[in-house]
Amino acid sequence: MLTFENHGRNLADLDLSRTVGWFTALYPVRLELQHTAISAQIISIKEQIRKVPSAGIGYGVLKYLLNGIIEPSDVNPDVRLNYLGELSEFNNDLFMYETADTGPDSSMENKLSAKVDLICMIIDGRLQINIHYPVNLFLPENIKRFQQHLIHHIYTIIQHLDHESHVTLSPSDFQSAALDSQDLAEIFSS
Repeated sequence: MLTFENHGRNLADLDLSRTVGWFTALYPVRLELQHTAISAQIISIKEQIRKVPSAGIGYGVLKYLLNGIIEPSDVNPDVRLNYLGELSEFNNDLFMYETADTGPDSSMENKLSAKVDLICMIIDGRLQINIHYPVNLFLPENIKRFQQHLIHHIYTIIQHLDHESHVTLSPSDFQSAALDSQDLAEIFSS
């Protein structure tokens, strides 16, 4: 189980054009590896993530409205994943992503709600992952080992995708058509 974090601005039914900032959504997601083949794993994980209603924004609303009723002890994942997107696309005459050290991202008094916080982004076509963790909980060499495993698995996925000869589509790529995997197989086999 992971906690996903997103900007919360992908609410199709609301006009957010006159607002500023993010409406951070934090929500737990239990992902299951249902296959051994890497292609099937990628599709399965993509489908599981896309099935989360309204990109998780409803979880936080319910959590605070119901005042802890939906907060079982197993909904407290150790890892939080925050994918910020492609930041270099915002480079223009007014703004530019800065890679220089600007100090801590948040106050030192801010307590992490997860044991490991992965902040991911694409900058100039390259994936960057920042790993935050409480120093009193992990030894640096254990985090280094975790980082090496993460890099290994990311490269494995990249190599697999690099050798794919075709794009694999799945039901969530056709949400408005309400197709399932069997429908897609029939359409693309003809």
